[in-house]
Amino acid sequence: MDSVYWKHSKDGNYTVKSAYKVARSLLKKEEWVEPSSSGRVGVNRVWAVLWRLRIPNKIKVFGWRACHDILPTRRNLKKKRVLLEDLFPFCSSFQESTIHVLWECKAAQDIWHGSTKALQKCGIGQTDFVALLEYLLDRLEKTEVELMMMQAWLIWNQRNRVVHGGQFLEPGWLNKRAAKLLEEF
Repeated sequence: MDSVYWKHSKDGNYTVKSAYKVARSLLKKEEWVEPSSSGRVGVNRVWAVLWRLRIPNKIKVFGWRACHDILPTRRNLKKKRVLLEDLFPFCSSFQESTIHVLWECKAAQDIWHGSTKALQKCGIGQTDFVALLEYLLDRLEKTEVELMMMQAWLIWNQRNRVVHGGQFLEPGWLNKRAAKLLEEF
């Protein structure tokens, strides 16, 4: 006969107290994320961290929009029947999704390769931007996440500049600009 076993208690029985201890220990993993009485984990943790970052509010809103996949990417515009084609104009070989523009595309990777060593070591394979942020929160310090959000915002601005007829800026310049913006804030 099979039975249910709760691995987080000595006797194998689930209790609210044992679940609370597990939730608290998960939240304490990230010292810069204050545990809350509501026991937020997962996606809600991303929101809690995002709103606490020391970055301009417009970049927090950008991050929120990226996590909700409501940036006007070609994929989203095609879904709304505004555009017929959803290929990313930088590479012309992948669908222009939020995660592709901000993380996976070679143009974005050129910028990330000039970033902090911890960020360079972070892998790819996340399905969306909120999954990427969740992954990075477990691996980066608060200041690195702040810099990453600045860089993501600058990548989006770079995308907009090029799509609307502007020049492609040097990845090294974008990294320096992100650090300077963060320092000035």
